[in-house]
Amino acid sequence: VVINGSEPGKQANAQLAAFASAKQTEATEKGKNVETLKNELSSQADTLSPDEKKAKEDAFNAAFREYRMLVAQSNLEVQKKAAELRAGVMQDIKAVLAKIAQEDNYSLIADAATTPYYDKNIDISPKVIQRYNESKKQ
Repeated sequence: VVINGSEPGKQANAQLAAFASAKQTEATEKGKNVETLKNELSSQADTLSPDEKKAKEDAFNAAFREYRMLVAQSNLEVQKKAAELRAGVMQDIKAVLAKIAQEDNYSLIADAATTPYYDKNIDISPKVIQRYNESKKQ
């Protein structure tokens, strides 16, 4: 709640979205190249000699393998980037939480997103978001 509601969290999400979009664009372009090779192979299959057909099939298979590896690598990179951004934001949020806990004598602050039930009157998320945003403006 705090990450997505805070300005730094929104900025991190925007960074992640841009990074993921760039990776998706790269994968899409590679996918188009694979599709082009597939279409060429299909449309020319009857007119190619066996050696030419084998060469086109090999080129298609190699491009397809590269595409699959690119997609897998891109997914890993996006996951890693998300974890890095989240860790950076969480470190800052923990510092804000520690200050609030000390000031207001809290023994425990639970994450509302993972707490099955709590009285909404004790939710300090808006306070944490406000303090976190203020700390990043300084």
